[in-house]
Amino acid sequence: MTLPVLIAGAGPVGLTAALSLHQHGVPFRIIDRLPQRTRQSRAAGITPRAMEVWERLGVLEPMLRQGVKIKGMRVTGAHGKELVRAPVEAPDSAYPFMLGLG
Repeated sequence: MTLPVLIAGAGPVGLTAALSLHQHGVPFRIIDRLPQRTRQSRAAGITPRAMEVWERLGVLEPMLRQGVKIKGMRVTGAHGKELVRAPVEAPDSAYPFMLGLG
């Protein structure tokens, strides 16, 4: 009897681990601290390195079609005053942006 691998967390890392295990025929079970589905995004910003892993797993293309390319971030405070501006850069990656998924 093969026991499943327990994956703690249903965010991008947990789901990527589950996908890889599934592709190799390894049973798994995902648990999360939340007792029900959340209405908020758990993949607000997928990093370039994560997209490289997804590409190797063969699942990146549909994500790129559904997601939004994020090339920078800006945080504003009260009255619209800009507090932080940060570009997203990964010049050594085929994906020099973050991917936003709803």
